[in-house]
Amino acid sequence: MNLLSKRDKSNDFKAGSLIKGKWNGKQYRVISLLGLGENGQVYLVESQGRQYAMKIVLDTVTFSYEIQMIQRLNEAQGLSLGFSLFDIDDYENQEAEIFPFYVMTYKRGLPLEQFLYGKNEVVYTYTFYRLLKMLQKFHCQRFACGDLKPEHLLVDPFSGEISFVDYGGVTVFFEGIRQYTEIYDRGSWRKGHRLADSHYDLFSATMIFIQLGLGKNKLLQIFRHSRNINEVCDIIPKIKKLRRVIPILKKIIDGEIITVEQAILQVEPMLRHTQSLEERKWKWVEWLFSLSLLFFAVSIYFLLELG
Repeated sequence: MNLLSKRDKSNDFKAGSLIKGKWNGKQYRVISLLGLGENGQVYLVESQGRQYAMKIVLDTVTFSYEIQMIQRLNEAQGLSLGFSLFDIDDYENQEAEIFPFYVMTYKRGLPLEQFLYGKNEVVYTYTFYRLLKMLQKFHCQRFACGDLKPEHLLVDPFSGEISFVDYGGVTVFFEGIRQYTEIYDRGSWRKGHRLADSHYDLFSATMIFIQLGLGKNKLLQIFRHSRNINEVCDIIPKIKKLRRVIPILKKIIDGEIITVEQAILQVEPMLRHTQSLEERKWKWVEWLFSLSLLFFAVSIYFLLELG
């Protein structure tokens, strides 16, 4: 049976449904739908008091490849990449239809777009840096995220740490990218091959932040109209939220920065400068506070003397 025909089987996975693995026997209760994509659906599920992310894959070929990638990542540095593989199994419904799935640790957080909504340039700069650090973990293992887009990125609102939550596009370095989204894809903008390397992810990250800074529709209009990256570069300086990283974004687009390590080295001085400014601001506040205390003490002294 073609698994793609099962897209309308949403009742099998509605909130409260019980999903039992055919082979391993583990049982999960569906809490809610987390995401819906071309190749599958991701659900928040609960088992024995713990929450997990369950991905139901609708294409057996995609499933096989995705599982291979996840197992390789899990063996390499799964925990440091922000996930741990918990279970792989099949679910068989009452109509004897088979749904392959895998279960991973659930990372709490806000979608990137929601996290950055209404934030200033300092938060944008720090978040861009956090995304670079996340990419560095994948690239050190010689993997590209591939299908990098806002919907696949969660931000911890307390620590600012970013997690990647969809591994369907993860590709070994120097192999052809398996899954991508055109508006973030280097090949679609005619700025390089659709090949897994560090710059491929860097380009996607750059386009994500340009889109979030501009607003979703503006970049999409340019892409649909002309796919002219020069037009995008002309607009970048007008995005106030990206003011601090504009030179870096342009260098990434032009291929002057091609590795995540190079990008990190360029961003870190900006963070130190921001931190220095914040420290100076608070020292000024402390000085004013001390001065006010001194003035208060002197005033009390004179009042007592006069009294």
